[in-house]
Amino acid sequence: MGSWVGLATGSAVSATKQETAAKTSLEEAVKRAAAQGGEVHIRDYTPFEWDLLHVFPPYSTPDQINARLGYHWTDRHLSSDEGTSILVFTRQGRVVGHWSYTGGSLGQSLYEQPMSPEEAVVKPAVKPN
Repeated sequence: MGSWVGLATGSAVSATKQETAAKTSLEEAVKRAAAQGGEVHIRDYTPFEWDLLHVFPPYSTPDQINARLGYHWTDRHLSSDEGTSILVFTRQGRVVGHWSYTGGSLGQSLYEQPMSPEEAVVKPAVKPN
């Protein structure tokens, strides 16, 4: 993660920091939306271009991830607990980034099929006070 930006900027470390900050901002936005209502457009929080987002539920295996992507991408288990979903971003059929997401519910519909930047919208249920 982060190497694509590192190639462009010469700094993989700053790319990783930028992605970590973006992921944290997304998680905070989803929590706010759950508390106050509203929706969160994932594209507003990604510091890179992508054309499809694949969301995998907790405990997804490498085989499940690779099958959905349509090619071999990983042998690693990327989610090892109930609260971690995996967001895999692709552009022109290649993985350009992935995040371990721990910011609360993304909504069941996001797990069903790959989404374009326009479709990747989190609409969390508002939590009662």
